[in-house]
Order: sequence, then C-alpha cells, then structure tokens
Amino acid sequence: MATIEPFVFRAPHEVHFGVGELGRLGEVSQRLGRKGLITTGRGSARERGFIDRAQQSLAAEGIEVAVYEGIAPEPPLADVERGREVARAHEADFVVALGGGSAVDVGKAIAALGLTETPVTEYHSGGLACDAPGLPCVAIPTTSGTGSEATPNSVLTDPAKAKKSSIRGAALLPEIAIIDPELTVPLPPEPTAHSGLDALCQAIEAYVSRGANPVSDALALRAVRSIAGSLRRAHRDGSDLDARTDMALGSHLAGLALASARLGLVHGLAHPVGVATEKPHGLVCGAMLPMVIRANAEHVGRRYSQVCDTAGLSDTDPSFMGGAADRLAGWTEQLCSELGVPVRLSELGLSEADLEPIAEVAAKAGSTAYNPREMSAGAILDLMRQNL
Repeated sequence: MATIEPFVFRAPHEVHFGVGELGRLGEVSQRLGRKGLITTGRGSARERGFIDRAQQSLAAEGIEVAVYEGIAPEPPLADVERGREVARAHEADFVVALGGGSAVDVGKAIAALGLTETPVTEYHSGGLACDAPGLPCVAIPTTSGTGSEATPNSVLTDPAKAKKSSIRGAALLPEIAIIDPELTVPLPPEPTAHSGLDALCQAIEAYVSRGANPVSDALALRAVRSIAGSLRRAHRDGSDLDARTDMALGSHLAGLALASARLGLVHGLAHPVGVATEKPHGLVCGAMLPMVIRANAEHVGRRYSQVCDTAGLSDTDPSFMGGAADRLAGWTEQLCSELGVPVRLSELGLSEADLEPIAEVAAKAGSTAYNPREMSAGAILDLMRQNL
C-alpha cells in the first residue's frame, strides 16, 4: 500500500470567485469589524473605479473606510510601515488589500503586523515569522498572476540591503479572498503576459516541487490547464471575459498549490535577478522557466510528461519534439516569444559579472530548497552561464 507523506494544506477561510463578486465586499466583511482600511497601488485601481466600488460596498453595510494608496510595484519595507501608521490612525479592524500582487502583498503585511510594534525589518531579515494573529485581511487581486490572495507570504524589498525576499507566517494568509475576473479586464497586454507567466511558472514549479502533495498536485495541474488554454487569448484580447475567468482561476489555483508545496529554482533566482535587472517579476520568471525545466529533466520522473499532457502538448507535434522536458521547455520558449518575453539572461540585462553574486543568493533561497534537483551555487552559476 502506497504511503502518503504528511503534508499541510493552507488556504483562506473563505474564497469568493466570480464575475461581479467585488460588489459583495461589504456583505462578506461585516463580521470583521466596523472600520476597514483599503490598501492599493499607485492609481490604476482608483482610475478604473475599483476603489469607489469597494468603498460603496463597505459603506452600504455601515463600515467606515479609509484608503492607503501609493504602494510601489516592487514594494519597499517603508510601504508597509506607512500603511501600519494609517491603519493605527484609523483604528482599523481589518484590511482590504486591493490591487496587483505587490499591493496585495503589502496589504497582507500591514494586516499581519497590525497588532504589533515590531518593525517589519525584523521579519524581513528572517529572524521572525508572522505567526501571531494580526488584523483580518480581505485580498482582492486585480491581476491573474501571483496568487498572493491564497498564500501565507509577502514579497518585499529592503533597498538599504538591495534584498528582495518574502516574509512568511500564518498571519499573512488572508481571511477572505475575493477573485472577480472582471477586475482584470482593463489590464494591458504586457502586465497580462507577465503576471500570466508567473502563474504558469508557479503551477509547474509547485507540481514538481519536493514539497508536492496530492492536494497541491490536483490544484497545480488544473492551473496549468486553465493558463495554457487562456493566456494567449487574454493577452490578445483583454475583453475576452472567458479567457480572463480561466486566467483568474488558474492563478488562484496555482497560489493554493504553492502555499503548501512551495516552488523551485525559478523563484529562487527571480528575486536576485529582479533586483539586479529591475525587470518585472513575471517577466523574469518566464525568461528563466525553460532553462530550469531542462536542468530538472532527470529529476522529476514522469511529472513533466503529465504537465505536457495537461497543457495539450502532443508527443507527435513536430513543433515540440524530444523528451517531455524538451517539449515543455520548447513550448514555454515559444509562448514567451509570442508574449514578447526574452529567454536569454543577457536579454534581461545581465552580464557575466552579475552571475556569481546572483547564484550565491539563489542557492540560499527558500524556494531553491524545494527544487527537484539539488542546486549548489556552483551548479546555478554553470546553468546561468550556459543561458547567458
């Protein structure tokens, strides 16, 4: 009889998925308190009317609302500290994190640390976990990519140390997630491509991760199927609501999968490469995914073959010949090309001089520890040189 290794599955207490679900924000938030703080980015949610709609829904239930705007795309620790000050001044009972992955990450961190005076730097250094209860968080993504509404971590940057990494802990898992595909319709093609590639990478990495389990496997493969069938369509026509709905579902399922299975080398590299190049996270993930798939080829068993089957890649298609890893890597390269994403590290702006310090950081990353092939700094450096 096969033995299933022990595992932990993490998910928000409630998930509300569907077109128009933003309108239920006030209704589902009533039990969280009478004062809410909305956190968001640098203007797109305001310009598209999402902030007004959120405020109206909350106000209709008698909830007093404050708004904290201006969260950066690659958020520094200071964005969290400023938001905590606003939350305290408003005496917020809960936080509504509305926006792209960065805005949701910062909103989650503000909520998780809302009942403590400990500086966020102490969590970002790796010395503390965000496990003590904080304020409840309602996470509402406006992109389909990070799955942040389903994960117990928040990616932040410390500019003083040129360090981008996650803070982690149970308090970072949102109480409620609202995934409304309609909110992703105005997203331009480029961020649609980048966020979609991030979601695809998360689904594939979670499926072959050392931490994969039966629940994360089911979620990851379903995410691959949704994303493979809809990313090109959503990129080509943002008003295609069916494609946007499939992408929203795929992104959320990938987030649920990685929350318990973790990721791999692509994400171990993504943070230091992102800091070095200042390129968007999803673009970096897409660029590095093919080389990591090939590097892992002999260490995943039949799993890449199963991903190929799920993505609809026939082993008789002349466009993607070879073993499963070659077929999957070739398909992701073609997908990146169609979406305007490079797959060579030099095209990201890296040079030989950049590689060794990046490899040293990536080798120590938590995500790299879950890669199916054990990767030392030397092995990572060799891989990057081959793909420069």
